[in-house]
Amino acid sequence: EGNLTFTDGVYYIDSAVEYVGSANISWSANAFLKFGSGGSLKISGQLQSLGKLSANTNKNQKTISLINADSVKPDDLLCIFNPTNNSFASMSDRPYYKAGEMIRAATVSGNTVTTYGKLIDDYLATDVDVYKIYGSRVSLKNPKIIAEQDTPYPVTISLADGVLVERYHNIGGKYAGIKFDRCYNTEMVAPSARNNSANNNLNYGVLILNCQSFSVDGGDPAAARHAIAMGGSNETCCVPTRFVRISNATLATSNNTIGAADA
Repeated sequence: EGNLTFTDGVYYIDSAVEYVGSANISWSANAFLKFGSGGSLKISGQLQSLGKLSANTNKNQKTISLINADSVKPDDLLCIFNPTNNSFASMSDRPYYKAGEMIRAATVSGNTVTTYGKLIDDYLATDVDVYKIYGSRVSLKNPKIIAEQDTPYPVTISLADGVLVERYHNIGGKYAGIKFDRCYNTEMVAPSARNNSANNNLNYGVLILNCQSFSVDGGDPAAARHAIAMGGSNETCCVPTRFVRISNATLATSNNTIGAADA
């Protein structure tokens, strides 16, 4: 696990920085990360293919059968994923809306995995792939981010399992102040992610892509479009965003015609 504390000062990043693994990062009261147009910080986990299901599954079922479950153990995070375009929703402009879900293994017996909770949907074994998510555990405490208006995504957390982001503050960023990508069990506390870039139809304070079990409590995120937006991308395991809770937050936008929230 990577542990890092930024002491008072301004730290300039103008290239892509990616860390694969768990991370615990904190900022002192007067510490800032400043991103140039080519700068970014990405913290990521990894995927392992487990092949196909060995049998069809039904909605509300609590077991899945794998061809080989040797690498699966209790508490592992798995992903059932249908890679076919429009397998979740038939939208001509968004073919990447694909079916699937993340599930937590409770027990493993042979090649049968019993899950915590019930399956959300039906899946044909021939249609879907199964992956194990080696999810990063991520803690960001009091991050303070300054980004150029043409910095695409200053901070991205991807393929994480257990995320806590406290008092995230940023200004700038072309598309989002912070992006969450295929994360599970994420909590944001009092974010003030603010995207003030010129309108490009993709201006978000907090961007939640293909995540499951996500909460935002408090804060005042804002953007030139949506302060908080939920959607999808076109990556492996880009399952639908589900179980998102936003409470006690004030959302704002500088746009005259677009709402401050979008799902």
